[in-house]
Amino acid sequence: MRDLFEEAGIAPRDAPAAAPTGPRDLFAEAGLDIKPKSERADRAAMLGATWRGKASMIPLVGPALTAFDLFKPDTQAMGKGAVSGLAEVGNTVINHSIEQAKREGREPFADLTRFDPTKPLQFPLGGAGGKLSSLVTGPVVSPAERANNERLKSIEDFNRENDSGWFNAGRVGANIAATLPVGGVIAAPVRAAAPFLGPLADAIATGGFRTGLAPTSWLGRAGNVALRGTGGAVTGGASAGLVKPEDAGAGAVVGGLLPPSLQFAHKVFDLAASGVRRLVAPQLSKEARAILDVGGYTPAEVPAVRAALQQQGPRIVGEAPTVSQILQNPEISQLERTLRNSPGGAPALIARDQAQNEARLGVLHDIAPVATDLPAARTNFGNTIAPLATDARNAASKRVREAFDAVDPFNDTQFFLPLPEMAAAKGKFLGPGTFGTGSKAQAAIDTATDVGTEVLPAVTAAKAPGVRRQGQTITDAIKSLGGIKQDSPGAQALAGEIHDLKQAGGGMRAIIQNGRGQSPDTLAQAMHAQGYIPDDDPATLLRVLGEHARGNKVYSAGADRSNTFRAGMEASQGDAPGAEVIRKTVPFQTVQNLRSSVGEAAEQARMRGANKEAAALDQMKAEIDKRVDLVAIGQGDAAENFPADIVAQWRKAIDLHAEKQNRFARGPQASMFRKGGDGNYVIEGGELAPKFFSPRMSQAEDIEALKRLDLGDGVTDSLKSYATTDASRIVTGDGTLRSKAFNDWLDSHGGAIRGLFDEGERARLTGVGVDLKRASDARDLGRATGSNTSQNVQNALGAGMLDSRAVNILASRTPIVGRFTGPMVDALRESAKRGKAARIGGLLSDPAELDAAIAAYERELAARQPALSGSTGLGPLLYRAAPVLLSGR
Repeated sequence: MRDLFEEAGIAPRDAPAAAPTGPRDLFAEAGLDIKPKSERADRAAMLGATWRGKASMIPLVGPALTAFDLFKPDTQAMGKGAVSGLAEVGNTVINHSIEQAKREGREPFADLTRFDPTKPLQFPLGGAGGKLSSLVTGPVVSPAERANNERLKSIEDFNRENDSGWFNAGRVGANIAATLPVGGVIAAPVRAAAPFLGPLADAIATGGFRTGLAPTSWLGRAGNVALRGTGGAVTGGASAGLVKPEDAGAGAVVGGLLPPSLQFAHKVFDLAASGVRRLVAPQLSKEARAILDVGGYTPAEVPAVRAALQQQGPRIVGEAPTVSQILQNPEISQLERTLRNSPGGAPALIARDQAQNEARLGVLHDIAPVATDLPAARTNFGNTIAPLATDARNAASKRVREAFDAVDPFNDTQFFLPLPEMAAAKGKFLGPGTFGTGSKAQAAIDTATDVGTEVLPAVTAAKAPGVRRQGQTITDAIKSLGGIKQDSPGAQALAGEIHDLKQAGGGMRAIIQNGRGQSPDTLAQAMHAQGYIPDDDPATLLRVLGEHARGNKVYSAGADRSNTFRAGMEASQGDAPGAEVIRKTVPFQTVQNLRSSVGEAAEQARMRGANKEAAALDQMKAEIDKRVDLVAIGQGDAAENFPADIVAQWRKAIDLHAEKQNRFARGPQASMFRKGGDGNYVIEGGELAPKFFSPRMSQAEDIEALKRLDLGDGVTDSLKSYATTDASRIVTGDGTLRSKAFNDWLDSHGGAIRGLFDEGERARLTGVGVDLKRASDARDLGRATGSNTSQNVQNALGAGMLDSRAVNILASRTPIVGRFTGPMVDALRESAKRGKAARIGGLLSDPAELDAAIAAYERELAARQPALSGSTGLGPLLYRAAPVLLSGR
């Protein structure tokens, strides 16, 4: 074999004097001690015993390796084989260079015989000192043609002499290692030639393993396989030819057929493995796969599906959702709807629906107890609030009365009523042209005029003797002046005497008037002037009248001749003054009575729609308050009096009254204390709850009005119970809460809910609405017929082979037995479908159970063997090594 390198003009650097005589010398020069076959056999036996001893110590697999004698690598043989494999490839390269030089008519390696320092990439192969390798050396001593034959014969002899399993393993491994870069070398100019040839270049570089494309259509996938075959053929032919030129064609065939062959083998293997898995896999694992297939989930999406099914955390509605409610997948929803209408598939889902509905109603009941029906809830609220509100209002009224009674218990205050201002208010709103209203306003002015003014009688001129009026009794004189005004301040001071006088008889009742007449002070002055009584003291007047009532008639003492002179004198002075109306002060109680009456009249006017009269009365009331305020700050008349301590008490009473009005006279509760024409309260009992909790525009204000009553938690809880009862009745015929109706109820009562329920209770109410909407959305998703989804659903619920046309034909059309087998197959099919529907329905109703089934399915996926054409690290090596292994070996 040394001649091979001698012809190439290569000699070893420190070669011995004697030239090697055979292939064995080649390794001796490399420092390898090559023993004869007999010696090698002995050494192999010894090494085998050593390896067996070591191998037996390996845990678990050691005894097996020892028993089958598999752990005895011959590294020396493998090394020689590797050198031989590299030599084969080198021989092919050298032969190619010699053949090319021969075709070009030049001497082989003529340009490599001298070393040119200006060309550092050249190797000095010629001359005495030229070197290529420390293993392969020798000078060129013969022509190229003779060298080829001898070189090839030397390699073949070497291979034949060292033929063994380990030797061939090293040799083929070196062939493969030497040819690995071939694909990349060929692909580089292809890729550089045109960018669109990139997929072909990838196929060549990987030996047909991949193209970098991911087609989705059938035609695209077929083209991709063809492109991979082309790349495999190019690389396979080049690789096999590099080892042995005559095997290039076979390598191209192997490289071209390998991609489609392995892909076909992968499909066959996958189908076979799938069939085996179907036979041995747990039933729930199969159903889990069917559900995932219906949902269109890929293996890469399965972890996300499981994460969704495993979702944890507090739920407002305690019952777990169904799978369709979690995933919100149209295909899964359609599968669930189909199951509900399939024999055997509905019970688990229906049971879950019922449990969820009970849980939602349970949330409402936990917020506030749900009554048996809505009328019962209304009545309960009415019975709770009415007595409490009545007692609270009576207590407030008592406090207000006591406060006003304490303002001026001794009538120390004095006020002038604002009569001109009250008349102006009436004229402003009820002036000329107004009709059909205003009686209450006029009554207010008349009453104020009556109590706030006093009429001074006209001065009577003295009469000459013989005048008829001089013969009048004192009672006749008093009657002519209007009588004694019983409710005047002066009469009230003599209330006891006047009462006794009325009881005395003798016509005394006729002269004592209520609301008209003159005060005792005025009459006493008049009677004294006319000579009926000796002085102008009112007490004297009442005493004289008492004597008159007992039968002692009293006449004027002026009926004498002296009156003749006085009458003439007065007559010479002209006409006597007539009667005169003057204003007078009234105590606080009178002012308060008038103010209260005016306020009530204004409210009544508003209730009957007399808005103009109500405005006039409101203005009158405001004028009274303004007058009182002026006196309170010291800006009243000198005759008016409103001390500071009385002012403070008055303001306290006013505040208490305002608080009472705000609490009981505003909002829905006002109707609780106002009676209608029938004598009953406007609203009572079961009518109260809808007034406080309703979808009206004033719903928020109505709840605030309830809070102002401040009647305790019992009333609030009772109204909450009415609200939850109202919400719980929004159900279908089977008692299931309706999603849209419930959420509409939440929206329409939003203001009342915010005012009545606290934050946590509102969150729970909203949570029920969200849970209902999620269930409703899942129920309505994917409504379609005749679609791929529908077909997938039917496949998932199918009975497998029992649904096939062939089984139906064999079972129903076989002579004689078909009459029996046909119905049997039908029964088996229905039973299988019913059982499958029940299992899938159970999985869809229980996310935890489906998660466990998917986990089992994932374990099956993990147990699958990687495909031969898969993307493992051995794939590319297999594609590149196969042409070398299968061509000419």
